[in-house]
Amino acid sequence: MLLNRPNQLDAVFLLGLMWKKINAKGALSALYSGFVICIGRLFLEINKESLVPIGMLYAFATENFLHFAAYLFVATSVLMIIVSLTTEKIKDTSLVFDFQDGETTEGAGLDRILSFILVFCVLALWWYFS
Repeated sequence: MLLNRPNQLDAVFLLGLMWKKINAKGALSALYSGFVICIGRLFLEINKESLVPIGMLYAFATENFLHFAAYLFVATSVLMIIVSLTTEKIKDTSLVFDFQDGETTEGAGLDRILSFILVFCVLALWWYFS
């Protein structure tokens, strides 16, 4: 389970790159909480024979890894946003992706179309393999 890419890293990377209000405390809270959740699930998955088959912990241990990845991404993203909004603001936003005033946005429409195609392909593969 831990050999899969940790989705809290994806959340930190994407939100940190695209949103100016994300700060280090929010990113670290997402990384640490995602790590704890993943280790907890690994421990439960290894010991799932000793769990009650109709219990909540058993359901958590036997959840499809793709669904777990989506839940973890959403949970760590929400936590990162909440912590970032409730702590101090970041002072240097030069690393956040943004068009400057004088730059052109000619390819933005094509980029959006290709992004939607990519998201559709990922969701189709996810549906097929789950």
